[in-house]
Amino acid sequence: MPLPCQIESGLQKLIRKPLPPPPQNQKFNLPSVYQEAYSHQKFLIYDKRKTIYGGRLMIFASEEQLNVPYHLDVLFAEGTSKASPKLFD
Repeated sequence: MPLPCQIESGLQKLIRKPLPPPPQNQKFNLPSVYQEAYSHQKFLIYDKRKTIYGGRLMIFASEEQLNVPYHLDVLFAEGTSKASPKLFD
């Protein structure tokens, strides 16, 4: 019987298999499948290359996600930059 960490590693490899390899630099074209949400709404709302950002700034959000903060009294946020690929921190 495989260990739980071996099962998890195998599942992660299986999930990543159909994905394209991570880009090697910031000059890549984002496939249209990653620019829309499942509901075919625009998901990539900002994509610019500027030196003041340190390279390239991409912002992903749906219209619904952009409206959520306006209806809240308190908003908690957390960054997970350690989990992001090298070019995306």
